[in-house]
Amino acid sequence: MWLYNPVIFFYRILILLASAFVPKAKKLNRAYKVWEKELSKQINNDCQWIWFHCSSSGEFEDGRMVLEALRIKFHHHKFLLTFFSSTGYEAFKNTAVADAVSYLPIDTHANAAKFLEIVKPQLAIFSRNDIWANYLTQLQQQKIPSVLIAFQFSEKSNFLKFPVRKFYKKLFNKFDFIFVQNAETAKLLVNRFHFLKTIVAGNPRIDRIVERHKIKTEYPALRKFSELSFCVIAGSMVKQEQQIIIETVLKLIDLPIHWILVPHEINNADFIKAKSKLENRMIAYSDIENLNSNHKVVWINAVGILPDLYQFAQVAFIGGGFSRMGIHNILEPAVHGCSICFGPNHRGYLEAIDLLKMKSAIIILSADEFEKWILKNYKNQSEVNVEGDKNRNYVFTNIGATRIIVNELSKSYFKN
Repeated sequence: MWLYNPVIFFYRILILLASAFVPKAKKLNRAYKVWEKELSKQINNDCQWIWFHCSSSGEFEDGRMVLEALRIKFHHHKFLLTFFSSTGYEAFKNTAVADAVSYLPIDTHANAAKFLEIVKPQLAIFSRNDIWANYLTQLQQQKIPSVLIAFQFSEKSNFLKFPVRKFYKKLFNKFDFIFVQNAETAKLLVNRFHFLKTIVAGNPRIDRIVERHKIKTEYPALRKFSELSFCVIAGSMVKQEQQIIIETVLKLIDLPIHWILVPHEINNADFIKAKSKLENRMIAYSDIENLNSNHKVVWINAVGILPDLYQFAQVAFIGGGFSRMGIHNILEPAVHGCSICFGPNHRGYLEAIDLLKMKSAIIILSADEFEKWILKNYKNQSEVNVEGDKNRNYVFTNIGATRIIVNELSKSYFKN
C-alpha cells in the first residue's frame, strides 16, 4: 500500500489537470467533487443494499445478468450500481436494472470509509477485474462480504509479475469468494496466490449475449443491403484499424462484397476521411433511407446496435487488436455464426484462445493478410459456414454461469 496510495493521489491530480481540456476528465473531476452529496440523495438506509461495481460498460455487460437475476430473486433488497469510468456511468446512469447508480469515488482510505458509511451494503460484488485496495480493506475490516465475478487471467497476466504479485496476493485474499471463468484461473489463484475460495462458474457475459440474441431486432434496410451478397462487418474499429479496412475495401470494391463498418467511437472526421476515399460507394447509417445499389459500404454512426448487426455478416473483423486496449467482444459475432478475425492483441481472452484453437478465428497482422482472409472466405463460403457453426455452438455450450453464481450467492449471503 505504501506505493499504491501515492499512485492514486497522482491519478487524482492528473484528472484535475486534464479536466481543463479533456471532456471525460472534466466529467470525472466533477463527479469526484460531488459524489458524497449525489450518492446520499439516492440511498435510503431503511433498506438493505447490495453494492454491484463495474469499471465500465464492458464489465457491466459481464455481470448484468447476475445483477438482474439477483434483483428478481431478492426483490426486498436494493441494488446500487457503481462505475469507475465516465463512459460506463453516462451509458447506464438511467438504467432500470439498479435502484441507484453512482460513480465510484476515487480509491482513498477516507473515500472508502465514507462510501461504506453511506451505503452500508450487505454484500459487495465486483465484476471481472476492477480491484480496489482501500475499498477491499475497508470491506474486510467492517466484515462486509465481498465477491469477484467473471474473473479470468493466465500465466502471462500482469497480476503475476514482480513486484505487484505480492500486492495482489493480499488483495485477492480479502475476497470471500472469487467466481472464475475457467479451471486455469482457479489453479493459478491457488498455486500462486494461495487463494482457495474459488468457484469455476464460467463467463456470465455469455448468458447476456445469448439472451440478447433471442431478441430478433429488425433492420430492414441493412437486411436488404446484406442478403444479396457476401457481407463483412468490422466491429469497434479503432483509428489504427480503419486504414486497414478502407484499404482492403478499395482493393475489393468491384467484387460483390458488402461492408458494414462500425467505429469504436463516433467521430465525424473519421467518416469524412473514409468518405473521401470511397466517395459514392459509402453511405452513413443515419442516411440509410437513401441507400441504393451503388453503395457497397454502410458506415454505422449510431450507438449500441453493434451486437445486433453481426446477424447480417458471414465474417467479422473484431476491432481493438491493433491497439493497446486489445480486442472488443468476440462472443457477439460468434453467437451469430460469423467466422472471425482480429489483430494481434487479444488480451489473452479465454474465448479468443478457444476459437483460435478451434481454427474458427484467426489473428491477422497486416492489411495484406486481411485482404487474403476476405478473399479466401469469399471464395469458400461453405467453409465459412462450418467455422460459423463452430463459433455458434461454442457460445451455446458455455451458458449457465449466471445460474451458478446466483445460486451460490443465494446460499451464502441471502435469506428469503
